[in-house]
Amino acid sequence: MGTGRKINTIAAVIFLTASILLLLITSYGLATVDGVYHRVKKGETVSLISHVYGVDMETIRKVNRLPSSMRIRTGQKLFIPGAEKAIKIEPVDREIRYILRCGTSDRWEYIVVHHSETTEGNARVFDKYHRTKKHFRYGLGYHFVICNGTYRRKDGLIEVGSRWRKQMDGAHCKAGNGNRIGIGICLVGDFNKSRATRKQFESLVRLVSHLCYNYGIPLENVKGHKEMSGAKTDCPGKYFPWEKLRKALRERGCK
Repeated sequence: MGTGRKINTIAAVIFLTASILLLLITSYGLATVDGVYHRVKKGETVSLISHVYGVDMETIRKVNRLPSSMRIRTGQKLFIPGAEKAIKIEPVDREIRYILRCGTSDRWEYIVVHHSETTEGNARVFDKYHRTKKHFRYGLGYHFVICNGTYRRKDGLIEVGSRWRKQMDGAHCKAGNGNRIGIGICLVGDFNKSRATRKQFESLVRLVSHLCYNYGIPLENVKGHKEMSGAKTDCPGKYFPWEKLRKALRERGCK
């Protein structure tokens, strides 16, 4: 084969390759092929992966040639166009799965974090206080309480209040309509004097990240009581680790 024919053949191959690539790009409506591969873990769905990466479900489906049912399998690699790095998605454990099964409302827009301003306690103790001292008709004002190891409750235990199970308004934050649209989470402790335990913090990250995923709550709407519009309080205290919490949530894909 002569030199000229070799050059023409190479040029033809390059042209054909470029044409196929262009066809793929235009077919899927993408302006770039930059992205990352995400390996599917047990319990993950296209909906969850789409939310975590901020990429439309239909785009993920087309790029990866998924069926219309969006069915995926554990271990499958999905290409996520436009993503800069792979994101670790926290697995849904039994405790969190139970919690999420209780909630079906789409009303929630905020997650409001509190401290109990006491050194000890649990959901039962606070429920009694809210009924007898604050005269809350439905008792415990929070949706969740995260224990610190006192009152024979395991350190880091997430207790689910009846207001969450029944999807009721909270009684934890009047400011910014927080009782109506905010999920109230109280950590046992006085964080003006001490810090949350390691296990409390880990449970808070697990709970908040999954609530964000499932209810589409943006990271900017994860707030301390004092950050809600019109609030006059220093709750959840000066030693609450906000930067550490927001970093941990970002690492789990909250945006």
